[in-house]
Amino acid sequence: MVSYIKSDLGKLDYLALTLNGQEPRIDFKTLQIIDIFCDTFGESQVFGHLCILYSRWSHQKHEIRKRKMAKLDEQVRKDEIRAKLIEKFPQRSAEI
Repeated sequence: MVSYIKSDLGKLDYLALTLNGQEPRIDFKTLQIIDIFCDTFGESQVFGHLCILYSRWSHQKHEIRKRKMAKLDEQVRKDEIRAKLIEKFPQRSAEI
């Protein structure tokens, strides 16, 4: 897939990384995928176009209340993911 994008499209316009909202984590395999894109397009291109999406993130009132009580809202999740990416790519911390 990466070689197709690089050879046929030539550039990266947008990169959406989708995480399970019930268990949002960036594991080793996810970091490997990001590494492949960084090797192919360069870190500045990847982090300049990376968007993280959550699937299975309910917007029902009782689910929102449960997340608030557990202090697991969108900002907490964003901070967790950002910290993990900065740990892996410290030279890009300003862009993450």
